Amino acid sequence: MKKLKIISILSLVMSTISAICGIGVVTYYVDNLFIRGLSVFILIMSACFVSSTTSLIFKNAK
Repeated sequence: MKKLKIISILSLVMSTISAICGIGVVTYYVDNLFIRGLSVFILIMSACFVSSTTSLIFKNAK
């Protein structure tokens, strides 16, 4: 279970970093407001999904 905690923490960190970088890239390069908003929404929701999955892993590990 300890290995699963470490992997979930690493995935949370990587997801957060990629979401922040992705939002920066999308807001800089995409001109269409609808596509920009949709892309940012998807990036934020994927980061929230990883965060909630990590919290569930920690709750079940106790």
